[in-house]
Amino acid sequence: MRITKFRVLNGEIDIKRLFILTALILTVVAAYYFISKYSMKSTGSEELVAISKADREDLDVSKREYSSWAYRALLDDFTFRKDINYQLKIAILDSGIDSNHPDLAGRIKKEYNAIDNNNSVKDEFGHGTAVAGIIAANHNDKGIKGINPLAAIYSVKVSNGKGVSEVASLVRGIEWCIKEKVHIMNISLGLSRNSEELKRAINKAIKAGIVVVAAAGNNYMTWTDYPAQYPKVISVNAVKHDYAVDETYAGYGKIDVAAPGEAILTTVPGGGYKVFSGTSIATAYITGMVSLIMSENEAKLRSMEGESRVDETLSLLKRKAIPLGEEKSYGMGFVKY
Repeated sequence: MRITKFRVLNGEIDIKRLFILTALILTVVAAYYFISKYSMKSTGSEELVAISKADREDLDVSKREYSSWAYRALLDDFTFRKDINYQLKIAILDSGIDSNHPDLAGRIKKEYNAIDNNNSVKDEFGHGTAVAGIIAANHNDKGIKGINPLAAIYSVKVSNGKGVSEVASLVRGIEWCIKEKVHIMNISLGLSRNSEELKRAINKAIKAGIVVVAAAGNNYMTWTDYPAQYPKVISVNAVKHDYAVDETYAGYGKIDVAAPGEAILTTVPGGGYKVFSGTSIATAYITGMVSLIMSENEAKLRSMEGESRVDETLSLLKRKAIPLGEEKSYGMGFVKY
């Protein structure tokens, strides 16, 4: 919250002027809210998939593999090509991942506890497993469909059992990812303030050619979290079924792309499934999409080094984006294959 300071004259505040000024400020804020709300509403594009109420409510995965509205909206008629190697290294820096979940069996290639390397990487909070399911759940005729079920997932535990992460553990996780030469880092968490230590680690990763995808934050349309706010980090905002941002689950400002982030069914520890909403989930979708794009352009990207590889990936991502509205809310738009 921004605090407005009023000038005090002769030790007293002019109450009448203060009242008038306050009324004017409230009027301006209200007008801005309704104008912004209207401008951010979008019916999407004819290229996007129309989602019915029935689609949103049909979440039963006990008898069949569930294909969410988000999956269909993003990939539609996409098919994996046999001549493409989709096994990119994707690091998920989060609360850990339940590697025993049926939908994630065989997907976790390496694990690292950045909080305490002597302790387990068990996901006690559930967030990391949810993110992993969106990115890489197996296509196995049950559960859900991940965007890239062929990806090699690197589980990096940076959050504790309450979902709290310290900058130091996040930085250690990033440094581990650099040593492991991962292709993409998914960071579905953020800070409200800049950290120079975190900024240096992110820049180091980008200079190593690692694409960083981060959540804009569930900030009621007030700001974008860090590291999403850093240059060349792909900042992801969440949209609803009608492809409009939801003030409850959205950041505002430095936004690069938008992705589904409302009523998303995904994996949770213990073999189950739950519905999630927010920019964390939207970020996972973009990470999966980026992995497909990088895989299909592997030869071109392999010839590049460091930041140039990251820049080219951003350029390729932009070609898949369908504009939806104001850049500070939607960035380049909704990414669709």
